[in-house]
Order: sequence, then structure tokens, then C-alpha cells
Amino acid sequence: MWTEILLYVVMCNITPADFFNFSEQIEKLTAHHGKPSSLASIFHSASRSICFLDKYTSCFENLGCISTTEEWYHHTYRPKNLEPLDRHTIKTEFHFITKPSDTTGTLKFDLVNTKNGSDLSFSECGKHPNLIVLIHDFTSNGRTGWIKHIASTLLQSSSPSIISVDWQAGAEPPFEQAVSNARVVALEAISLLKSLKGSNQRVYLIGHGLGAHIAGYVGHSHAVDKITGLDPTGPYFEHMPAVVRLDESDAKFVEVLHTDGFSGRSQGTQTSMGHVDFFINGAEHQPHCNDTSSFPPLHKLDRNSLKEGDILPACSHKRSFKYFIEAANQEDCEYIGFQCNSYEEFQEGKCTECEREHGTCAKFGPNEVESDKKPSNYFLHTAGTSPYCMYSYRVEMVFDDRSGTSQQNGNFEMIMIGENGILTTAYASNCGSPASFKAASPYVMIYYAKPPVVTHIIEVRLKWIHNGNAICFFCKTSMYVNKVNIQQVSMKNPKTVENYMCPKYSSEIKSGSYITFTECEGAKHQGHKSF
Repeated sequence: MWTEILLYVVMCNITPADFFNFSEQIEKLTAHHGKPSSLASIFHSASRSICFLDKYTSCFENLGCISTTEEWYHHTYRPKNLEPLDRHTIKTEFHFITKPSDTTGTLKFDLVNTKNGSDLSFSECGKHPNLIVLIHDFTSNGRTGWIKHIASTLLQSSSPSIISVDWQAGAEPPFEQAVSNARVVALEAISLLKSLKGSNQRVYLIGHGLGAHIAGYVGHSHAVDKITGLDPTGPYFEHMPAVVRLDESDAKFVEVLHTDGFSGRSQGTQTSMGHVDFFINGAEHQPHCNDTSSFPPLHKLDRNSLKEGDILPACSHKRSFKYFIEAANQEDCEYIGFQCNSYEEFQEGKCTECEREHGTCAKFGPNEVESDKKPSNYFLHTAGTSPYCMYSYRVEMVFDDRSGTSQQNGNFEMIMIGENGILTTAYASNCGSPASFKAASPYVMIYYAKPPVVTHIIEVRLKWIHNGNAICFFCKTSMYVNKVNIQQVSMKNPKTVENYMCPKYSSEIKSGSYITFTECEGAKHQGHKSF
């Protein structure tokens, strides 16, 4: 008996807490069965609920089979694998989305009959060179708002074939059941793609939440050119092997937007899953989002948690598709992420370079394809209200010797005024938090400002706020700034103007005060290719 227990502990990588839970189950089973003749039978019954001994194989006519092996189990991150529902219960449907044929402006959703190759909508799907497949999230449906918005946007700019995957019946609580059903939905989508006659089509999958992992399952078994994962679901997927979740190997190019990975209640994840992973606002609480805690965590959500037809509220989780839709609509403002090791380093101004050929920056959107990109993480900020996209500026400040050489702690606020009287307030990537830096070195930071963009700057008003709470006995409360260099960061137009600004009067900025900078005498606007 103890040999079996030791083997179980080793094979299942059991922690002390899990072993304690296992002991509790032994006690419960003993109480239920009295004193069984074989403790080994109790052991097997208890271990089955928390180890991978509950694996299964489910087969579906004309689709194939689904199996769970050791890879699909982890006692902490994926402790349960339910058997998926029957495909006729899940009722996966495919809708071919086309432009409105009348003046109502309402998109047409035509059901695709995959069993009838002569079906009009089915045959139309294979005619266009670009096929885009949209896959909804847990507790959602194939006609949800973001699917309509992104389809409408994409149909305005080009004429792709767009299919919405509707698996609403299989996406209902409990969460663990929907997670298992997702694999069946992927088999249905693979079958559809194989049936289409357009073998040379460029296949692009866009999935939100659980739909992002369905896209990954499809790409794992069928050739896919691009996948966009909109805040892929974290619970039951993060820290799991690539076969279980969305992964860079699932398509030629995988871009992922993370917006909701800040706590154990989050629907998203901080785990990188693509060639480019964008951690927007650090994938923490999105600006102006009041994420509710009135609902239980995903894995505890049951059928009584929501009314029939309700979609689980999640402001930060849903911001992912709002940002993506806006990126598809925007002509000027770019969602540019800066390559960095962590969000903390990005906030500290350690990642300010933008050289596309070196991969130090990237932007997301339906037209972005960089299949040769080494997997990297990118960070950026947005506004709290629409339009969410903000222009980014690389700002470098050169200090006077009077600022001292010791460590400084505080932050700068900046107002920029352009040639046409355009005025905009810019905020540093540290979100106004005090930053520590040495005045002996230039201070470099990415600043963000809402539209309109300011390219040729005629005046800058700079405010210094000294952090009086910092432990620094010799720090000066004033700063002396000799020069401010400002350049808009753009991937569409890398030769943006670099503005050299000098103090109009004194270079001293007292804490809490503004001073004015104008164009340096003799300076000329220069365009630079990189930063």
C-alpha cells in the first residue's frame, strides 16, 4: 500500500497540500465504506479524482476522436477533465457573414450547411482568397457584438469570406464542461475547413477567451496562416503544455492581446502564447474598468450563476476585442508595443527603442503578419475611454549639473503645443508614479497622449513633481533641465520629426511648477529612422 502511495506522489508531482487533500479523501472513503478489506482499492479511488487516471477517449462520427493523456492534467492548473458533451448537444453552427443587401445596414448571417457542398453560402465561402473565422468565448454566442463589429470593419476594407462559429449551447456553465466541449468545436471547424474547395485560401482565425484556444486546436491539426488570440482564457490553460492551449506553433503567425491577467479571478493570463504577445496596460485592470467580483471565479461558475442567455461581465477581458476593433478601424493612431522583459521595466523607461527590423517594437491588427518573428513580449498603454489608442512619444531629458549626481525620485508631466495651436497633455509610461533615476544621466521615457498627434512642436510646458516620501537625505527638490528631445514613435512613418526644445528662461523646475521650453536656437527639425 505505501509503495503505491509513494509511486503516486512521485508520478503526479504531488505537493504537501495535495497530499493532505488526498489523506482527507482516504478518510472520507473509509468512513463511507466502513473498514474495507483492501486499502489499495480506496487508494485507487481517491487518487483517480486528483491524478490523470480519469483520462478518457471520446469519438464523434466523421470528426475523429478526443483523448486526454497525462499532458492534459495538472493537479493545480488543470485538476479536472470532464468528458465533452455529444456534438448534437453542443450544436456547433457556422454562419457566413456578408454585407447587407439593403439599406438597413444589418449584416447577413447565413447558416452554412456543411453536409451539402452545393449550398450557396458553403460554396461562396471557398471563393475568396482570404477566409476569416471568428470564434466566441465562454457564455457567449456567434452573433455577439464584437463579432458583428469586426466583421463589419473587415468587410468595409476588403471582401474576405467571414465565418462565425456559434457554439453557444456548448459554451454554457459549468466552465470545466465548456473547456472540454471546446475540443469538439475545434473538430467541427477542422471538418469545415477541409470541406471548403478553396485550398489556396489564406486562413485567419480570431478567437476571444476560450475561442482563442479553439483557434489553437484548429491550427494544431490544420494549416492556418494567422491566429489572433484576444485575451486567451487563463484558468485551465496557463502553465500547461502547448498541446493544451494556444501556442506559437499553431499558425505561421500568432499574435496575442492580453488585457485581464491581474489576479486569480481574471479570465485572461500573463502566460505568453504567441510570436508576439501584447500586454496592454500590463494586462492589469484596464483604465476606467470596474471589474466586478460579484460572480465566482470561472472554475466555480455554474448554471445558477447566470440567467439564460446572459454573458459573463468582464470589462478588462472584453477590452481586448475593443482595442483590436479600433486598431482595424484606425488610419492614423497605431497600437505600438515596446519589447521588454517585464511591465515593471517598461514603466521604468528601460524599453524605449523602436526598430522594426530588430523586433524592438511591434503593433497589432488584422493586417499585421510577421511569421519570422522570434517570440517576444510587448508592452503599451491605452486611454480609459474611446478612442483608446494613444500616440506614443520618446522623450529624452538632459539635466544641468546643478541637478546633482545623486538618485532622484519623482515624475514629470508634459504639455505639448503644435504648430497649429494643437495642445495635448502627455503622461509617462510609469502612469504618474514616482520614478527613481540619476540626474547625471539622460532621463528617457515613453510618453502617451490622446489624439490629435503633435509632430512639429513649438512649445513644451514641463512640470516636475518631487517625491517627498522618498528616503533621500541629500536629494534636491528642484530639477535643472537643459534640453528636452521629443519624437513621435511611428511604425507606419519611421522618419518622424525629432524636436529639440530648450528652456525659454531658466532651466530650474521647482517641484510642483511648470517651466516653458521652445525650439532650441539653431536647431532644425530632423527625421530619424530609429530611436
